[in-house]
Amino acid sequence: MSAQGQQDPDNNNASFETLTFAPKQVDVPWEKVERTEPLVEAALGEKRTDPSVVEKARKLEKFYPYLIQWRVDLEQDTVEDLVRLFRLAQIVLEARTMLHEEELSRSLTHRGEKEGPKAAELMKEVESLRAEVEREQRMNHAVESEREAVREEQVRLRAEVKELSQQLEQAAEE
Repeated sequence: MSAQGQQDPDNNNASFETLTFAPKQVDVPWEKVERTEPLVEAALGEKRTDPSVVEKARKLEKFYPYLIQWRVDLEQDTVEDLVRLFRLAQIVLEARTMLHEEELSRSLTHRGEKEGPKAAELMKEVESLRAEVEREQRMNHAVESEREAVREEQVRLRAEVKELSQQLEQAAEE
């Protein structure tokens, strides 16, 4: 793939990169495809879990830059040729995916090692903040419980005051 800068049609001032597909200008070298066939068949067959087959088949990833430029001639190339090319493409793409996954894993591992002390420090800070929040929640709960007890006491006292007021009114009337 290649990238070309173009203007965004919705925004005349903004620019962005557009990816394009590689031109298909090279005839498929069928003799190379045929030479890979035994390894491709092993990688797609019963030996696909054999570590030595996987290791060898992963080397087919080097075909990727060529594979994306090969041109198929639908008039001359046979169905069998196209099936062999397709199966090679499957292995190349899978090997490329494995490579990218390993690179990502190494990058994340390196980043973790690099940022390990900082991450540990941040985790300590998070735990400290979490403990502080829990303390504040317990205090809020205690305050709410006390507030409820005060409300209940107020209701009881109001009822008592009301009763005493009624008794005083009755005593004054007698």
